[in-house]
Amino acid sequence: MNSRKTSVKQVVKREAAKHSPEIKQGFAEVVLGRPSSNCKNFGICRIEGVYPKKLSYDVSDCCGDKALTYAVVSYDEDLYFELAFLRSTINKVILDQHFNSVFIVEEPYTVKIDFMKQPWTIQAGRYSIKLSDAFLTVRF
Repeated sequence: MNSRKTSVKQVVKREAAKHSPEIKQGFAEVVLGRPSSNCKNFGICRIEGVYPKKLSYDVSDCCGDKALTYAVVSYDEDLYFELAFLRSTINKVILDQHFNSVFIVEEPYTVKIDFMKQPWTIQAGRYSIKLSDAFLTVRF
């Protein structure tokens, strides 16, 4: 009887996996700004996947006056692309300029990270910011 219960659980689990969205997550280095203005102004200038060996929180070394941050990327190819920016990697200047009341994207930016099956285009617009103790989250 116990093997029958296990078998039913396995079938239910397999069926649920077929119908639930496959959300992929990763860690990324994000440079804020507009690509056409050499990463100045508002939006997403660059997103690159980061691996643990490469990770460094010293944002001053990388990009000079560019607004570099780190974020957890969550992606469901049919529903959304989300960046959960680590608050600890955002200095006061970047916070005041880019995360004041809404997150502004001045021009579209197409994202393609290793774990993504297809690119996602973040459209120009104004996006709400969800605040927590550790993250500033923007869903596109």
